[in-house]
Amino acid sequence: MTKNFAKLLCILFIGPALMASAPVKGMSATQKDKAREALLEKISGTLATTFQTNLYEFSDEANKTFNNVTSGSINFRSEYGFTAGAAIVIDKNLRDERKQSVRDPILSISIPIIGANVQTDIENLKDSNAQKDIKKLKNKYKKTKTKSKKQTAKAKKDKNKKKTAKKKTTSSGGTFTLSLRSSLALPFSDRSKKETNLRTAVSLSPVAVYSVDPNYIPGLILIFRPGVRVYSHEFKVDTSGRSNTSYSMNARFIISYSIIDNLSISFDNIYARAWTYDSNYNDQFSFDQSLSYSFMKGFSVYAGHAIGGSALDVNGQDSNLKAFDSRESEVYTGISYRF
Repeated sequence: MTKNFAKLLCILFIGPALMASAPVKGMSATQKDKAREALLEKISGTLATTFQTNLYEFSDEANKTFNNVTSGSINFRSEYGFTAGAAIVIDKNLRDERKQSVRDPILSISIPIIGANVQTDIENLKDSNAQKDIKKLKNKYKKTKTKSKKQTAKAKKDKNKKKTAKKKTTSSGGTFTLSLRSSLALPFSDRSKKETNLRTAVSLSPVAVYSVDPNYIPGLILIFRPGVRVYSHEFKVDTSGRSNTSYSMNARFIISYSIIDNLSISFDNIYARAWTYDSNYNDQFSFDQSLSYSFMKGFSVYAGHAIGGSALDVNGQDSNLKAFDSRESEVYTGISYRF
């Protein structure tokens, strides 16, 4: 790893901690501690390491792959609502020359747009009818000068009905949130500097998350994340003569379901199309299924299967989408820590 990457890691991961521990002039020790705690509460992140391999025999030196992917991300939640983040990924080949490479670091910012409980029409209708009935009864009681004991008892019952209606909460329908995420790639990797001559890449993607009402399907979360990414290269082709990507569009759909406490399963599906500077395009897909278990606070172990590649066959017309292939599928396992 070069000195520049070492400095970058210090900035991304050690910088916020130093900021949190920095003294503030004019503050007492108690005030400093509270300010430090408040700042640390706004910082979150993830560290993960994953081992992945294909399904070829280990004796098949020509086709067998075995890699380690280590990733880290850190986020800072601003008091103004947005969240700023940074992420980096390191790949290491565990066979042959055991080379290590660092991908382009990513800087991102996320802005919340919508965050609310989704109300069902049935519950709203019940509350609406209850309020209408109460209003009618109140008008009726105002016009009536004399009330019998029966009417008085009914009025008390209706008042209790009104109080119940006010206290009633309608959380049915689940929770829906929508945010807008933008990211910037820093072309520091060897591939970007020596092969593709990438200047930078900017992406923009809305993120829609729907948590299904636990009264219906507890633990089910649906995530839809379409996106567009624009690249800037010095040349239209890389050093090997292959066309560089000008821009790409993708649609990502994730299904996450908590089977029991601490155990969840997820399905991560991506379909993308990339265009070259000469307006040629190719389609790619990725299907990922994983099982995750949380065994300590912040710690999780996971295992899964993934497959991806060209969405079209070699003839450019037939579909190449598949959920499993003994030559292209990969299996993986790893551990992550979220703070």
